[in-house]
Amino acid sequence: TRLLAPWLAASLAILAPAHAAAPESRVRITILYDNTPGLAATQAAWGFSCLAEAHGKTVLFDAGGSPPLMRHNLSLLRIDTSKIDAVVFSHQHGDHTAGIPAVPVPPGTPAFIPEDFQLPKGLPPLSDLGLRPIAVTDSTEIFPGIRIGDTLHGPPPEISLAIDSPEGLVVITGCAHPGIVAILQHRPE
Repeated sequence: TRLLAPWLAASLAILAPAHAAAPESRVRITILYDNTPGLAATQAAWGFSCLAEAHGKTVLFDAGGSPPLMRHNLSLLRIDTSKIDAVVFSHQHGDHTAGIPAVPVPPGTPAFIPEDFQLPKGLPPLSDLGLRPIAVTDSTEIFPGIRIGDTLHGPPPEISLAIDSPEGLVVITGCAHPGIVAILQHRPE
């Protein structure tokens, strides 16, 4: 069984400041898809997706496992997907990727993926969904104050997202297959 408290600890970690962050660079994270509903009207299912907003950028992290559920929650939460600047897939499991057809993004939106990333069978290629796949092997700054960690092997290969904030570094993971300690030890600097 999946325990909520350890999952939250593994999914969101705030570390001591690694870089100076301006006071106006607050981080806002909206959970779009999870197995525990945050709002009464949202639908829940096994999987994960969140929207991270910081430094004037909006990043979709993972896409859940069901297009209809993802579509429902995006509509209910009034998320304007045309404002998504980048997509990050933590790893290739369907409960983190299969909802992406329900997320219309601007054509050419970069989609950061771990090395050896494969979408589950039946999903169209990312390029058919308007995304521009970019394989990540090393820590990569995608926007000022927003970085992706090295690809670590769990298996499967997995990447994380790190965002500078006034309170410290915010680290977002998918399942943390490589282990949360390994992810935090290899967090992007």
